[in-house]
Amino acid sequence: GAPTKELFYSLNPTFLTGWQSIATSKNLGTIEELNANGVEVFFTKSQKTSNLDDIYEDILYFGKRLNLEENAKKVVENMKSEIEKVKVFNSGKKKVKVFAYDSQESAPFIIGGNGIGNTMIELAGGENIFKDSNFGFGTGNWEKVLDENPELILIVDYGDKSYESKIKFLKQESPILELQAVKENRFVRIPLSYISSGIKVSKGIEKISEGLREVQE
Repeated sequence: GAPTKELFYSLNPTFLTGWQSIATSKNLGTIEELNANGVEVFFTKSQKTSNLDDIYEDILYFGKRLNLEENAKKVVENMKSEIEKVKVFNSGKKKVKVFAYDSQESAPFIIGGNGIGNTMIELAGGENIFKDSNFGFGTGNWEKVLDENPELILIVDYGDKSYESKIKFLKQESPILELQAVKENRFVRIPLSYISSGIKVSKGIEKISEGLREVQE
C-alpha cells in the first residue's frame, strides 16, 4: 500500500511513480496537488497495455530519467532478441489452447484478452481460451473452460495460495477435473512478476513457450 502523506512528504520526494491509484485524494493527493508540491509524477503506460512497445518505451523513459540510458537500451534489445527467438521457434507450429488460471474457486479469476498476459501467451505459441474478454485480469467461467477443452493450463503463482494448492483444487474439486489437461498434469507455473508489465516479460514468454513445447511435439 501507499505510505501516509506525512511519511511521504517527510522524505522530501521530487519524483513519484507506481500504481495510478496512489495519486488520488485519499492516498498521496492528486497529480495536480503533487506537482504543486514539487513532486514530478510519472505513471507507466504499460500498466494498462497489451502492447510490448509500451513496456519498451517505459524502460527507455526510466533510463533517461535516471541517467542509465545505455543500460535501458541494452535491456530492451535483450528483451527483443529473446522474444524474436521464441517467435522463430514457433513459426509454423500449431497454436496450443491455453487456460490461464489465476485463482478463485466458484468462478475462475483468469487472464483475459485485453492485457499483456494475452499478448505473452500468443507470442509464446498459445491461444488464450478467454482471448475475447475485454479485461486484462478478471472473472471467467468454468463452463467455457469445459467447452474449449484447453491443452495446457497456465497457473499464475503469487501470494499466500501456493501453486501446489491451486493444482490440488483443479484436480480434486474443480468443475474441470475430468479435462484431459488436468488429468495429465499439463500445468505450467508462471510467477506473477513474469506475466505483469515490466522487464521480465521476455523471460515470461520463454517460460510459457517452454511449457507449450511438450504439447506442440
